[in-house]
Amino acid sequence: MRTEFERLVPTASKGGYFISCDHQTPPEGSYSDYQLYCALFREYAEKTGKTSAH
Repeated sequence: MRTEFERLVPTASKGGYFISCDHQTPPEGSYSDYQLYCALFREYAEKTGKTSAH
């Protein structure tokens, strides 16, 4: 998951992508994976906001 967030940061920082979940959590997703996603989302949303040109 971290790799995917890292991939999206440059585009999101320029306003070209809003980091979010674009679909529902799949049924096979574990609760611990969902918790990790939420933690990474908060981390990268903050990081993206700090590097944004807006």
